[in-house]
Amino acid sequence: MQFDLLDLLTSTNPREQRLNDRAPETTASPPNDRRPVVYESAIDRWVVALLLLTPLASLGLGLYAIVIGQPGDAAILFSTGALASLVSVAFALPCRYTVLDDAVSIRCGLICYQVPLADIVSAEPTSTLRSGPALSLRRVAIKTHKRTIIVSPKDRDAFITDILTTND
Repeated sequence: MQFDLLDLLTSTNPREQRLNDRAPETTASPPNDRRPVVYESAIDRWVVALLLLTPLASLGLGLYAIVIGQPGDAAILFSTGALASLVSVAFALPCRYTVLDDAVSIRCGLICYQVPLADIVSAEPTSTLRSGPALSLRRVAIKTHKRTIIVSPKDRDAFITDILTTND
């Protein structure tokens, strides 16, 4: 199951917004005339639940601590919830994959790197639990000679096709 609630929370800088406006999400152009194509990450409901679990539990327990007369404990719980929220947002949002002329740019929160298309050996669907910049179990394994990167674009078939046809 994919969930789009966090799309409202994702920040898009002006350059990426222009890329989104210019390039359709799933249409591939010929390599000579190619514009960047942005694929947003799919987001599973269970991932949203995990990301919200600590902040909401801290909020609930903090409110309970206030009711029973423990304001010091409540402050610690509220701080913990705020810190957990900040870390979750910083490392998970926005999560997107941009296919450029010569590379795939992968961004998940503060983490951003590129994989040269020439280094990609294969890209195939997977449901692995391995760690990666992916917010869904409906994933794509991008294999290079040195490593495997796990991503989860909403339209994984178009993403795979785009990477493999651009790489030829």
